[in-house]
Amino acid sequence: MEFKVAAPLMCAGISIYGGIQRADVQKGGSIGIIGIGGLGHIGTQIAKCMGYTVAAVDIKQKALEAVASYEHSPDALILATDTVEESLLKIDQMASSKYRGLDATVLATDHPSAFELAAALTRKHGTMVLLGQPEKGITMSYHSVIYKDIRLVGSLVADTAAAQELVSIFHQNKLHVDIKEWKMEDAEKMRQSYLSGQGMGKNVVIM
Repeated sequence: MEFKVAAPLMCAGISIYGGIQRADVQKGGSIGIIGIGGLGHIGTQIAKCMGYTVAAVDIKQKALEAVASYEHSPDALILATDTVEESLLKIDQMASSKYRGLDATVLATDHPSAFELAAALTRKHGTMVLLGQPEKGITMSYHSVIYKDIRLVGSLVADTAAAQELVSIFHQNKLHVDIKEWKMEDAEKMRQSYLSGQGMGKNVVIM
């Protein structure tokens, strides 16, 4: 594995892998990855290889098309601007359970509106895993948490054993990391590109 490929695994990769583990969904269950950026585009592939039915959710069609092109592609592509009913219909086609919606959602974005959307797509008695860290905190309706009995858990990274598992999964299944390479002298350009929100995948500085 090239260093430029391995580098994102020890931050973005292990963060999303830890979040998927924290969801504690039985193999064969359904997981939604909310936010298909640096973490999410890796997470959809990992979740598929772990035996889950996967929905990718993002506001950018380009991001959804990217993960759909990977070998281990998600089972459903959900545009965040779709209505909740439209999104649930797509979930109905990929997963079936006693309650409508996904067994768990993993939030790999800090956009404020993503939290309410994730709650709407998570089934009753399901789980939401919070990775995104919005500046002003998390805002959700009590209807989602109380009446749907959704369990909220936080996840930061994971431990050494999990990191070893991740590398093994990644290597054995030949997963893809979308990388943009930068030189050290272009660090400010890289920062501005990141802040614009138009970038895909992970930025890697080559030293």
